[in-house]
Parts: sequence; C-alpha cells; structure tokens
Amino acid sequence: VETEAKKYGEKIRLLGGVPQADLPLLLGDADVFINLSSTGSLDKAVLEALVAGIPVVSSNEAFKGMLAPYGLFLEKIDGKTVADAVLLASKANISGLVSEIERKHSLSALIPRIVQELSST
Repeated sequence: VETEAKKYGEKIRLLGGVPQADLPLLLGDADVFINLSSTGSLDKAVLEALVAGIPVVSSNEAFKGMLAPYGLFLEKIDGKTVADAVLLASKANISGLVSEIERKHSLSALIPRIVQELSST
C-alpha cells in the first residue's frame, strides 16, 4: 500500500498514530480516512472520522457490517483494492452512517449501556 501511495505524492498521506489534539485539523483536511487495522475492535478513530463526515475505507472486521453496504470494507488489502475503494469513498454519501454512529455510539447511548453492564455484575 505504501508503494502505491507514493505514486500520488502529496495527495495521499500515511500518518500512523496521531495525538488526539491534532484530529480536528487533520480530519478537516481529509477527503477519505483509511483504516487498515485487522484487530476486530471498534476503533474510535474510525467512528470519529465518520461522524466528522469523512468516508472511511477499512479492513477492520468490526466495521464490516457498517461499511460493506457502501463498498468501503476491504476483504483483502492490496494497492488496487485500496485505490478502488478510495475512489468509491470519495463519492459515497455516508449521512446514514453518521446518524447510526450518533445513535449507537454517542456518550448518551454508551453510558447507560455501561451502567447496565456494571450493575448486572
């Protein structure tokens, strides 16, 4: 993927981890957010990007159900697959995803679930 990205010069930046304080500026400049994690955990960086209205391309199984209907979930990672998904993402209307994330993953939705879980143990 890095080799493919280098072909596009400054149009594609591979950042790795970034400090939380830098996220608003970085997301404000982004057209597409790419997450090639395979952890299977619900990565909050992906949720943050989506809520900011940035289409996400991901290989993380935790997002398969959310992103696959938009063609933004990657079953395999190679330069062509990622590039095709990025092109698709740049045209994707993700407003439904933003609403879903706000409904399911906001603090007002999360805190009652945590309290319920803690009170049942």
